[in-house]
Amino acid sequence: MKSFLIALSVLLLNSTFSYAFIPPPHFIMDRVLKAREGLKALELVAEVKHLQKNITMSETLRLDFLGGRYWSVITDSSGQLASSKFGRLSDLKKLSQAWIEIGYDPSENRFRQALQDLEVWPKDKADTRLIRVDEKVQWAWGKESEVRIEKDQFVWAGFKDEDKNEIVVKDQERFPKLIFVRSRDVDQFQYNLKGFKINGPVKWNNNNLVPPQGPDADPVREWVDLVR
Repeated sequence: MKSFLIALSVLLLNSTFSYAFIPPPHFIMDRVLKAREGLKALELVAEVKHLQKNITMSETLRLDFLGGRYWSVITDSSGQLASSKFGRLSDLKKLSQAWIEIGYDPSENRFRQALQDLEVWPKDKADTRLIRVDEKVQWAWGKESEVRIEKDQFVWAGFKDEDKNEIVVKDQERFPKLIFVRSRDVDQFQYNLKGFKINGPVKWNNNNLVPPQGPDADPVREWVDLVR
């Protein structure tokens, strides 16, 4: 009886997905970008934990969408400066490009360019599929790489590249609050958003480029190399 119920549940779920309305890609993109109108700058303050080494660091990430720039400042578990990196949004690495340009950026041009650069650009309706991740229903684009959008909220929900590096959004309100960064199906980092500021003055110190340093230099370097 139990096996029958499980089989029936799977059948009903597949039927629901089969007959679900699939909107055209441009409709999903427009809804995602609509929620970001008026966003010019964003400052994110978060706690980042290296799950394999049990080391915690803090990161302040400043995003200047009008100028197309970012600045990441990391302090280690003792509160000392461990890394400072800045650059243009167009120079971001794959995971960070998915995270920032698809996850936050209000620029339609950068949003669409990121989809193309990451090879998840949907050419037509047939390229959109409906999937379930951690009990949540999401739209997905891409094959070797995959970007996911929450079905009902129309917000970015995660990204996986062809090397099985992955970002999974576990909890979010206006912005993702809890994120896990995985490598080959193993959780490597946990990102916990502690606060944010919208459209505040963005302060830059372009002379303060600091490579990973201090007692936590190795996990800091792993984080920077992976997502910044």
